[in-house]
Amino acid sequence: MRARILISLLTLLTLGTPALAAPRTAPATASAEKLARPAGDPREIVARTSGQIVSIAHKAKDQASMLADMTTVLDEMLDYDTFAERTLKGTWDTLTPDQRERFIEKFKQLIIKVYARRFKPGVQFTVTDRGPTEWKGDDKSEGDVKTVISGNKVTADVDYHFGIARVDGKPQWRASDIVIDGVSMMFNWRAQFRSVIQKRGFDALLEKIDKRIQQDD
Repeated sequence: MRARILISLLTLLTLGTPALAAPRTAPATASAEKLARPAGDPREIVARTSGQIVSIAHKAKDQASMLADMTTVLDEMLDYDTFAERTLKGTWDTLTPDQRERFIEKFKQLIIKVYARRFKPGVQFTVTDRGPTEWKGDDKSEGDVKTVISGNKVTADVDYHFGIARVDGKPQWRASDIVIDGVSMMFNWRAQFRSVIQKRGFDALLEKIDKRIQQDD
């Protein structure tokens, strides 16, 4: 069953295969101002968010309402700006501010669609962590929180890469990548997006992402 989940995920992550306003965060890049380490542990954020996602999916009557509620919850955990910038590594610096804004908006919709697509309204499942936060570097400014989602004869590893982002003027823990059964959204999309931009241009990428989002409706 895990193999079926992984195949399904790879299909969802492929742009060419058929398949909201949140507090803005300042990207946690090497060139950005170094932020103080927030209090708490990202593991606590994942536990809280996962509990909310479980409840939303169980109570949802349809996919549209479930997606809307999950968006509100994920907005409190994900750093869309850093997620977008790292996904477009090697291309981001060539984009204008307007292009970056447009990409982030479309990219956010894609992330949420792919994430929420794994859940069905009314289905019960559990989320369990797979140990303590795995910190990166001596300053522990980044770390991975690993979980496993278990449902009716279905399991999947879902991991979150956290860093520090400025939210409403304060440093907070925010996730900038999601890894499902070993497949990183950021790295998988980076190659696809770069190829589209090089061959057809930036606007073609936005069109392709938008088409991908609509195909999931």
